[in-house]
Amino acid sequence: MKSACVIVNYRTPALAIECLESIGESTVRPDLVIVVDNDSQDRSLELLSAKVNDLGWSGWVRVLQSGVNGGFGAGNNVGVRYALACLPELDCIVLLNPDATADPRTMEALLLRLWASPRVGIVGASIVDASHQPESAAHNVPSPLGELERSAGFAPLSRVLKRWAVSPPQPSDAAQCGWVSGACMAIRREVFDQVGGFDEGYFLYFEEVDLCLRAARLGWQCWYEPAAQVMHRQGAATGITEVGARLPAYWYASRRRLFVKSHGVAGLLLADALWCVGHASLLLRRALRLRNRLTVRREPAREVRDLLLGDVKALLDGTVFRIPRFR
Repeated sequence: MKSACVIVNYRTPALAIECLESIGESTVRPDLVIVVDNDSQDRSLELLSAKVNDLGWSGWVRVLQSGVNGGFGAGNNVGVRYALACLPELDCIVLLNPDATADPRTMEALLLRLWASPRVGIVGASIVDASHQPESAAHNVPSPLGELERSAGFAPLSRVLKRWAVSPPQPSDAAQCGWVSGACMAIRREVFDQVGGFDEGYFLYFEEVDLCLRAARLGWQCWYEPAAQVMHRQGAATGITEVGARLPAYWYASRRRLFVKSHGVAGLLLADALWCVGHASLLLRRALRLRNRLTVRREPAREVRDLLLGDVKALLDGTVFRIPRFR
C-alpha cells in the first residue's frame, strides 16, 4: 500500500518541522511527505528546505512552493497532485495540519481503518489540544436545526436536538460519522479522484466538510478512528487562538457556501433564522440570570453582525445565487 502525507504551511515553519518530526517517528511512515508552502512570503520555504536537508529527510520529504495562497483546500490540491505525479500507484493520502503532531501509531491506525472495508473512503483521527484534553473530531452534517442547537447553548434543547448537533460527544470506539476534522484525515485515492479534490471556492474552514459530503453522495463512508491521535494546537496555524475572538470574514463566507451547496439558498435563510432564534434565547436567559441552568456558549465577537450582514450582502449582490448546489 502506497501512502503520502500532505502538510500545508503558511508562516508556521517551526510548527511544520515539529509535525515532520512526529511523522518520522511513526510505526508506519508514509512513502512520501509533501510540505506545501502556501506563498508565506517569509522565510518558511528557506527554513523548511534547510531543515529537511540538514536532517537527511530529503529521501521522504519534499518542500514545494504553491506560488499563491489560495487557501487550505487549494494548497492540499497542489500537494496531492504532486504526490500522484511522484507515485502513480498511490493508494491513499493523509492530510495533516502543520500545527498538529501525530502519535507514533496514528498513520498505521488510519490506514488499517481505511482498508477495513472497501466502502470506507475517509478516516479521521481523534484530537487532543495542547493540554491533552479531547476535542471534537467526529461530527454530524451541518443543518438548520444544528444551527439552532449551536447558537442556543441550552443543554435541554441540545438533548432534544442531539441528532442534529454538529459536534456531539465523541465516541469511544471507531464509528461512522458525517465528517471528520481536516486537522488529520486519510483519504482513499479513489475518493480524491472521484470528487475532484477540494472545492477551492473555500479559502479556509468547512472545506473538509464539503469533501466528506461529496464523498458520501458517491457512496463512500466517513469514519472516526480513536486509535489514531494527534495533538492539535488549535488556531496556531490560522492565528485564531483566543476563545471569543472575532472570526474572519472568510469563516462566514465558507459557512454560507456550504449551506447553499447542501441546502440551497432557502436552507441558508432557514439556518440563519433558526440561528437567530437560538441566539435570542441565549441573550434572554442571560438577561434573566439563568446562566447556571444552561450550557454557556462563548460566541465570537460581533457574531450577529458578521453572520447576518455577510449573508444579506451576498443576497443583495447576487453572490449567493452563483454558488453551485451539490450534484
